[in-house]
Amino acid sequence: MTTKTKLNKINIFALKDIVQLGMEFDLEGKKLSGLFVNDSDLKFSKNELNIHESDIGRYGTDGKKITIFVDASDDTKYHRQWYKLKEFGRFVNISSWELFKEDIEYKS
Repeated sequence: MTTKTKLNKINIFALKDIVQLGMEFDLEGKKLSGLFVNDSDLKFSKNELNIHESDIGRYGTDGKKITIFVDASDDTKYHRQWYKLKEFGRFVNISSWELFKEDIEYKS
């Protein structure tokens, strides 16, 4: 007997905004490498989760619920930065993100 597993589907409709934010960091010589949504109240409905830009922006001003990981490494060092969103609804503007953790490790 074969059991069929119900798989969940995640739809991300904020890609245009995420790419735009990545391009802003790229102008500073940094690469947007990850976006993390923590402690959200987003729920699957009929095995489907839809994530919109407004879902990302509305969590930003409450602690570190929305964080991004940025890579600023070069030939001499590994340079990692973590930012939190500090302005509600201003997710695509680089000035809306505040650096809260940084790690630099020099290559040998």
